[in-house]
Amino acid sequence: MMTYCVNEDPESRPVIIALLALLAVVAVGCGSNSDTAPPFEVEASVVSHQMTQDISVWVPEGGVSWPIVYAIHGNGADRSRWDVTAPALAGQGIVVFAPDDRSTEPWNYESDNECSWRYVASIAAEYGGDLD
Repeated sequence: MMTYCVNEDPESRPVIIALLALLAVVAVGCGSNSDTAPPFEVEASVVSHQMTQDISVWVPEGGVSWPIVYAIHGNGADRSRWDVTAPALAGQGIVVFAPDDRSTEPWNYESDNECSWRYVASIAAEYGGDLD
């Protein structure tokens, strides 16, 4: 699996995340993996691990394998910023992972994101997430 790091303008993050969410919704619409259709019931949880900040997870129920969205909150916020959007995406058949990143000094945004992405990639299948 390849991962890419992009050094981007912080103000472009919401646009990039919205585009990724749109692509995931289109992917779900193009090929369903369940006998039922959206909206799906959603299960929410928080993953805690010593190697990363807490990560909120929203999982659609009833499927075998779902696309994922890795939702980043941006500076000055936390993962709760996704408390409305993430369940809506999960209800359409997308597993959403929203990590907390440190938003105050000392912080290293790129390091926090890399660490939480690697952890999410390692556990995605446990939540029905399909990285392929």
